[in-house]
Amino acid sequence: MSPKYKLTYFDIKGLGECIKYIFAYKGIEYECETVILFTGKGPWNDIKASTPFGQLPVLEVDGKRLYQSQAICQYLANQHDLLTGNAWDDAHNVALASAMQDLIIRVARCYYERNLEMKATLMKDREDNMLPFYYKRFEDILKSRGDFYAGKVSWIDFYMVAGIEAVDGMMGADNVSGKFPFLKSHMERVWNLPKVKEYIANRPPYPR
Repeated sequence: MSPKYKLTYFDIKGLGECIKYIFAYKGIEYECETVILFTGKGPWNDIKASTPFGQLPVLEVDGKRLYQSQAICQYLANQHDLLTGNAWDDAHNVALASAMQDLIIRVARCYYERNLEMKATLMKDREDNMLPFYYKRFEDILKSRGDFYAGKVSWIDFYMVAGIEAVDGMMGADNVSGKFPFLKSHMERVWNLPKVKEYIANRPPYPR
């Protein structure tokens, strides 16, 4: 019997999106509970204390809860043939995902800065310095491996695409197109995987 999945995540393009991409690509049925993030009241405040670390995503598998996007993606990859089959390559993919998570955290600190003058200064630094630093390295790694980060479709492809979407959503601009063409081509390859393409065409719009 197939496990029963329930994913709880915000109404944004964040690292919960990589889990949805995996579900779409593999044709896996799941229940999705969407939590409104930016109202400052309501569902998120009501359930935050009940989450393991006050964060989302949380994935329930037959009623058991798993948290943190990397752990969830790796669990699903192990269950649904999205690992590389090579321990060394899988370790490199974890390292790459960790680098993406570092970038997201650093951009998020600026995004949620309340001092608007400080926020503008920090975001400009991220755009001019931090994003090129990370995106250039992501692109170089991809170039060394081929069309996908593991030479075939694996969980890291969905993680990296969702990560860039999250970063560019917070930055309010596309920081890949025209600057990192190989990286952009990879995103388009992932978006155009048949079941992923169908999911994207039918998903509701996000506030960012």
